[in-house]
This record gives sequence, C-alpha cells and structure tokens, in this order.
Amino acid sequence: LELSTQHIFRHFTECWWDHIILDIFLANSVGIFLGMSIINYFGIKKYDWLGRNGKSSWKDWEIFKCHRRFGGTVFTVFGCVFSNFFTGFFSFAALWVPPAPNYIPIVRTVLWFPVGYLAFRETYEDIKSWGTKQRKITPIEGRYRWMAFGLIYMEALVFWKFRKGSAVRVDEPTPLYITVPWILTILGLIGS
Repeated sequence: LELSTQHIFRHFTECWWDHIILDIFLANSVGIFLGMSIINYFGIKKYDWLGRNGKSSWKDWEIFKCHRRFGGTVFTVFGCVFSNFFTGFFSFAALWVPPAPNYIPIVRTVLWFPVGYLAFRETYEDIKSWGTKQRKITPIEGRYRWMAFGLIYMEALVFWKFRKGSAVRVDEPTPLYITVPWILTILGLIGS
C-alpha cells in the first residue's frame, strides 16, 4: 500500500530496504506475531474469512462457493481495512497533526479497536450465516458495522475537505506502474 501511494504522500517515499526489511520483516511480522499471541493467550475466536479450515485444496475454500462470502470478504478487506489505513495517515497529514511525540494516533487506534472488532465480528457472522436457518432465528442488526463504516468515511471526508495545502498530494496523476498492477489485481479478483 505504501508503494502504491508514495506519489501522493511523500512520507511513504523510502528506500527499498526500508519497505522490505523494516516494514515487512520487523514491524508487520512482529505485529502479526504479537497479535496472534494475544489471540491465543486470551482465547479470542479466530475468524476463517476464506473458509479454508479442514479443506485440502484452495478450490474447496468456502469463499469461492458463495458470491456473498466472496464479495463481503473482498469488500471488508479492500473497502474497510485499506480505508482505515489511509484515513489514519492522510487525515493526520491534512490536519497538520505532527508525528511523535503526539498521542492522537495512539488514542485513535485504541478507540478504533473495539469498534473494529465488533464490526468485523458482525460482518463475519453476516457472511457466514447468509441463507441459513440460523440467520432467520437470530438476525444480525449490523449496528457496529454501520458505525464503523460511518466513522471511516467521515474521516475520509474530513481529510478530503482539508487536503489543500497539506503534505498529501491527492490531485497528482497516478503513474502507470502503480495503476496497471492494481487493475490486473482487481480484474483477477473479479474473474476468479
């Protein structure tokens, strides 16, 4: 994501080794390991978004058997996770919130955690129970999901309003070496 947006947000323009070594191997891998350790320690439910538990081949995964599960998973990952990632960086830059030692990003993350967890749980249960008898017995209201969507898009609108004169250059054209791989990825997802 950072490579795809470094023409917009100069803060993401880094050396190749910074993207590979620091971001992927140190920051993200350590974060994933700690997150999974916390989940295992507290016994938090793991969600199988792809429906691959107990399946031997990727062709048997549940995500490919139901348009609702496929669309819901793709929308949740691309629409919500990416939006939350970008609004976190872009809105702080547009509002001229300085980096460390500022606690606003930390407070935002702490406030987003319970809302995001509840919204993801509702979305997962909605996708998993679609078209079943269980769905009719216990319908899913989706209040946390809609609240999370509303917060994400409110942050995006705040960023869009205050983008002029900030460090974010949204109005610059996207280079072809970024556009073409994204188009091919989206077409591959639609065609599969």
